Amino acid sequence: MNEISSRSARPPTVYEKQTQLREGLRRMKESTKFIGQDDLRVFLAIDQASELLASSSSPDLSFLSIFRGALQKIPSHSTGFFSILADINSPLSTFHPTSLYDHPNRRIGKHKPKKLFDPVYQICTFDVHVSDPPRDQHQLQSAFRLLSYGSPFWRAYADEAKRKGLADNEIIQGLTQYALQKLLSTNGQSVPAGSLSDSQVFALLGSTIQPPTLGASHLNSQLISSHGAQCMHIDPSHLKLTSGYPSQFILSSAANQYLASDEARLIRCIQVLASINRQRLFNLGDVGRLVSRIILLRAMQITMQNTPPSPPAADPGPDLITMPFGHSVRLVDFLQTLTGWDQEHFQLGSIDKENKEKLLAEGRVFWNHFISIDHTPSSAGLLRQLYRGLAVTCRHHQPSFDQLFTIYLHSAPTTTAVIDEKRITFGAVCVSNSSDDESVAQASYQWTPAHAGIKLQEHRHPYLVLNFRLHESGPSKASSPRIHPIPRGKASPNQARRRAALAFYGLHAFPCFRAFSLFSAPMFARSLGLFPVSMPMNPQLLSGYTSYFFFLHQNVTYMYNRSYIFLPNHSCLFVACCPLVPDDPRFDQLARYRYCYFFFFALIIISA
Repeated sequence: MNEISSRSARPPTVYEKQTQLREGLRRMKESTKFIGQDDLRVFLAIDQASELLASSSSPDLSFLSIFRGALQKIPSHSTGFFSILADINSPLSTFHPTSLYDHPNRRIGKHKPKKLFDPVYQICTFDVHVSDPPRDQHQLQSAFRLLSYGSPFWRAYADEAKRKGLADNEIIQGLTQYALQKLLSTNGQSVPAGSLSDSQVFALLGSTIQPPTLGASHLNSQLISSHGAQCMHIDPSHLKLTSGYPSQFILSSAANQYLASDEARLIRCIQVLASINRQRLFNLGDVGRLVSRIILLRAMQITMQNTPPSPPAADPGPDLITMPFGHSVRLVDFLQTLTGWDQEHFQLGSIDKENKEKLLAEGRVFWNHFISIDHTPSSAGLLRQLYRGLAVTCRHHQPSFDQLFTIYLHSAPTTTAVIDEKRITFGAVCVSNSSDDESVAQASYQWTPAHAGIKLQEHRHPYLVLNFRLHESGPSKASSPRIHPIPRGKASPNQARRRAALAFYGLHAFPCFRAFSLFSAPMFARSLGLFPVSMPMNPQLLSGYTSYFFFLHQNVTYMYNRSYIFLPNHSCLFVACCPLVPDDPRFDQLARYRYCYFFFFALIIISA
């Protein structure tokens, strides 16, 4: 040991230095042979580039400064070198600096900046792994087939895992967990419902129902840099960007699994949406359509939970493995979830018996997220949406419905029957502001494929129309039905006998929303301005309160948007109550009632 220690401490001799130098020069010559090429092109990519911001051995320099200095040594006329820095949490994602750091006076007399590269390049890699369409129901909901759609990375991850010998189930489970980590920007740690940030909520909802984010520039940059969103547009004049979530089934599957596993998570998302809406970031016309997508998604989640796919065999093969919340369901099961009715009690409007039996017996639906389209789809377009497992939301100017989803009429007794465009029909949702039955009958003539411009290859198929009248607070009698079959109206006899149609009055018409905790749906509706806010209080929440409080409840009208309270029995008392903030999502319903009780009691004492 002493000999080795003394030898390592001895400085090298001249001969040893010459030998090391010759070996180093030889290795450098071998590694730099490519420099002699006339057509040399160098592409340098650095991932996790935020590490370059760390300080080097010199306290005054960062690695990024050293790197920039090295790049400046490359001749400006050189066209053979290109470098790109990439990072998921780069501070450079703040595209629009505040005036505090970018005052216009600081730019006076300075030369104009040079535009180096366009901000966005279209690279045709979307759906690059997609090959042949699915042949049957097994292939339709195959997890590995669905990974081929959208970004190419997910299928590349799966193929690499297969080469390493991982089991198919293990691959899908691991990718689903990784997709959730990308959406929530976590490293695998659990995120409780109450800890979900605004950007995490919009990542979960963006990959499922696509709430608009055009007016929220701060959210857009966070979603792109940290939550797996795509940059859809950059406004060069204001240096603002727009984010979006194109159809990516693995992200939608992970988001649905996270939201459906705990009711509090979706309630937290509703609270964030209500808070964002108070900042006027949603257009008035978008609110009802957004709520309708939440209702449909929740109904689909419950239906998939209640009707899981058949358990695979010991060695199922890749076509038989599905993602979480990634299998088709019967239309009749979806309607039972949406209405709470039994199949034998379905009243579907003017549809005749033959078409009703065909629609309910053969209809299947397969989707777990929405995307926005700017055209009216044909049966070929509806078939492509079925391939991707998505539903669509239509623009306001389109001569169509607000939401559309594909219904496949599966007549064969086995799941190996070939999928055919001739078996395609549709389900449609239209959101209305009016609440009277007469307007439903008058408008129903528009709710046909002919009026909407939907061209089906087989025009004799039945179809489904759902009318959501969310501004309606419900009938005065609790026993009155909140779901009504839509009459024929002015629709032609041919259209009316093929149309199954239902009208839903208010949020309480949906059992999947009534199952929420008692404060979530009313608070959401008030915050989004969906219906009058003087809703009846639930006596269960008020158990233990004095009868005097119930008397107050019967004689108090709440005007939440203006934070006023009016007591009809005390005509001289009209109080501005700004501290109450009754629609603040931080207050649950019970806390709000307790606060009202204390406040009213104090008012009565003062007025007495």
